[in-house]
Amino acid sequence: MRAGYHERNLLKTLFDDFPYRDLTRPSNDPSEPVSVHMGIALQQIIDVDEKNQQMISNLWMTVRWVDPSLAWNKSEYGGLDKIRVNPDMVWRPDILVYNSADSKFDPTFHTKVSVTDDGACEWIPPGIFKTSCPIDVSYFPFDIQECEIKFGSWTYGGFTVSLNLLNDTGMNDTSEFVMNGEWNLIGMPAEKKIKNYTCCPETYPSLHFYITIRRRALYYTLNILVPCLVISSLALVGFTLPVESGEKLSFGITILLSLTVFMLLVAEAMPATSVSVPLIAKYFTAVLCMVSLSVVSTVLTLNVHHRHPETHVMAKWQRSLLLEWLPWLLYMKRPGREWSPCQPKPSRDDMGPPVFSHVGPSTEIQLMDRSPKRKVGTNGMVPQLDMIIREIRFLTERYKLKDMEDDEIHDWKFAAMVIDRFAMVFLTIFSVVSTVVILSDHP
Repeated sequence: MRAGYHERNLLKTLFDDFPYRDLTRPSNDPSEPVSVHMGIALQQIIDVDEKNQQMISNLWMTVRWVDPSLAWNKSEYGGLDKIRVNPDMVWRPDILVYNSADSKFDPTFHTKVSVTDDGACEWIPPGIFKTSCPIDVSYFPFDIQECEIKFGSWTYGGFTVSLNLLNDTGMNDTSEFVMNGEWNLIGMPAEKKIKNYTCCPETYPSLHFYITIRRRALYYTLNILVPCLVISSLALVGFTLPVESGEKLSFGITILLSLTVFMLLVAEAMPATSVSVPLIAKYFTAVLCMVSLSVVSTVLTLNVHHRHPETHVMAKWQRSLLLEWLPWLLYMKRPGREWSPCQPKPSRDDMGPPVFSHVGPSTEIQLMDRSPKRKVGTNGMVPQLDMIIREIRFLTERYKLKDMEDDEIHDWKFAAMVIDRFAMVFLTIFSVVSTVVILSDHP
């Protein structure tokens, strides 16, 4: 009862007997500014909106100043050394968030102000702050963001209110920070800045708090990067399919379509900005180019594989490149047809005679020599033998042409295999290098 009596008596003395003016700046000397110290305690990062360039955070402000008109002698009031009054009853600095993105510039809950017997006032209002924060997504999802929260007095300048940091070291309280599932808090430094405006000779101090956060990339790695890496690997596996299977082209197109659909799903989660290209967008572009090139190389392989001597003739440079140099570089060997730059180039005569090339004019002579000695009579044996020799010569030429045609067909098929192998090696190197270079290019 006595404590309540002393507190009521003190409030009556401070606010009724000597009417307190909450609009009056608490300074005995009009030329001296009121010293106000401020700090914040970060409780939680509620959301970081990359598309709208905003951050929502839960902060506890701490504002301290000294009001001489609120001082009292505690011995006269039963040793009472602290009271708590409504914020509208005392003078408070009109500190607002300069870069607020909320419809209310003052989102704080107006808690009571603690006043001690020496006139020291402490006000700790909590609030949900929505502030503008330029988001740099160049290294998304391995990015580090620094969101600034700028506090300052809206009407008082530096000549009337001296705004200072509560902690001289520039560090703020993060002991009660609630861990966020997407963002990891690195630090929250602060600094004081003073700005001059052309309109007024007075300086305007402001306090800048920098919330530095790093994105947790595990979710994006498992749900975006790993599936993309698997799809790109399947595109390389498609090169192992033989052309005769008939599924080589359809397999590549299916992978390309699946990657396109997956990119459309991922685009919804990626920040929509044209200021910078996200790291993951660069990786998807590289994978898309690789899969597209695999489809193009498959079409070229099929085109070369199905060429026929009646429609296409292999040029000399094509034969040298596709049948000699590239196979040697790719360690591809044809049975019975090995070649290296240190050896003379093989000719078609070195590839072995056709199957039926032993049938020719010499065979004709041998057949004539082996035929029984007969006299030309009226039964026409010699004309029949000439006709048989002509037929054998015709069949021999047909078989020789058929063997040469088969050789050309086999050359085209082997050239297609060389192109397919070269595309697989090139795109494998391209995929590995692009993955390492792009994904390692982050802070």
